[in-house]
Amino acid sequence: MKNQAPNELKGIRAFLRQLRERIRELIRGLSPLQRQTLKRLWVIVMVMSSAGCVFTTIDKGGNGTKAHATFYTLLMAISIFAILITLGRYLAQETDEFIRMIVVKALLWGVAVSTAVDAILSTVQVWCGDVGLMPGLQMWSNFYFFLMGAMFSVVIQLRRNR
Repeated sequence: MKNQAPNELKGIRAFLRQLRERIRELIRGLSPLQRQTLKRLWVIVMVMSSAGCVFTTIDKGGNGTKAHATFYTLLMAISIFAILITLGRYLAQETDEFIRMIVVKALLWGVAVSTAVDAILSTVQVWCGDVGLMPGLQMWSNFYFFLMGAMFSVVIQLRRNR
């Protein structure tokens, strides 16, 4: 049994090495403008993920105050605006029409998925009769489902247009 754990770790390490190399290859293939935009988006996502961890820690068991929830909601709204502004600046500088089309479609899908999830969660809360049933979940879902919808849209579009 002791020899099995190092073999599993070797497999995980090899997978992580391959993943890191694939990501590096993908980033090398990007233009300088795309790399700059990707770095800005990465910073926004990291700030929001950190804020989400802090909010979840503070709000455990409903101990968070309305000020915490308001602050977190504002951070989420600001982050989505920051993403839209960053991508708007990118679109203004991008010269390739095909890439512009993919980015615009991804943004639209991100907004659509975020809106749909928000509507579903609102309906569930009303149906359950407790508006405080899922504190923080809608704030979290708006940002992260926006990102997931946009990312999946890009992946699907790129695979379809190969």
